[in-house]
Amino acid sequence: MTTIDDIASECRVSRTAVSQVLNGKDRKLSAATRERIRDTMRRLNYRPSAKGRALSTGRSNTIGVVTKMQSHLLAMPYFADIVSAVLDGATEAEMTMALFNGSVWSKSDPQRLLFADGRCDGLIVIGAWQLEGLVDGLIRAGIPFVAVNSGELPDGCASIDIDNVEAGRAATRHLVSLGRKRIAYCHDEEDSAFSRQRCDGYAQALHEAHIPVEDNLIIGCLPGVNSYGKGLLAASINPPIDAVFCAGDQVALSVMQAIRDSGMLVPDDVAVVGVNGESCGAVSVPSLTTVSQRLFDLGTEAVRMLLAMIENPSAGKQLVWPTELIIRSSTTKEGS
Repeated sequence: MTTIDDIASECRVSRTAVSQVLNGKDRKLSAATRERIRDTMRRLNYRPSAKGRALSTGRSNTIGVVTKMQSHLLAMPYFADIVSAVLDGATEAEMTMALFNGSVWSKSDPQRLLFADGRCDGLIVIGAWQLEGLVDGLIRAGIPFVAVNSGELPDGCASIDIDNVEAGRAATRHLVSLGRKRIAYCHDEEDSAFSRQRCDGYAQALHEAHIPVEDNLIIGCLPGVNSYGKGLLAASINPPIDAVFCAGDQVALSVMQAIRDSGMLVPDDVAVVGVNGESCGAVSVPSLTTVSQRLFDLGTEAVRMLLAMIENPSAGKQLVWPTELIIRSSTTKEGS
């Protein structure tokens, strides 16, 4: 294996000069010397040691992704799309990605941040609202991080999130525009800011249309009742509902199946809308109308922001990520 010393000997320069070229700190070297060193590296097929680079730069060259989700994490399209984008971005930046799930986070010991011991140069945190004390711990540790879809955060935290109120409003307005008047709202996360905010948007759209908000049409967390069960409950409401807005695509797909199993037709009897724009919604039967976050693009932007913050901590910002209503056949037979 070719080493730095081999390159230095071949070029008749110091080991330090080769290291400076590798780390982009070669301004004091002549252009001819820099080019000779690079040509020799290519000719001898030199590959720098990741461990050596980490020692010389004081960086791990690793991006961490943190989420509370433990079971079947990458089987869920929401997480898989974001994590895939982060992996692509890290690879393009010649870095690696480490994935940390809820098993490394102890609510009883929020100071024990296993991913904050120097093994990561920065972190992308998905759903920080589920990890009590995490954000405060990262701020104290001084680790660059970008919070993705994490709800309410302390001032100054770098974050990417959609306007959840507007997402709820857009979904419900679409249902109202189709002449639906008995519109239920289903969600799974009782304590999350995004569920509350999407419900606020739902209520605002109903008020705009002069449709009363009925408490019995808001179906949230119920002990022992999963999303499919909530769909069965929605289908049993009397007078019958004619639409359901769901806080997420996974909830919407389960609710849609339950409605169909109850003998009702989607969208003829009940129209269904989700949020997120997960890939599974495009191939469901019927295909799911959704307020899309363009999850892969969101993950790509999160990596871009984090890499900038690793170089310059002040580069972080609070970004409101745009959404798009994608109309498919769960709300109109033609899907348009």
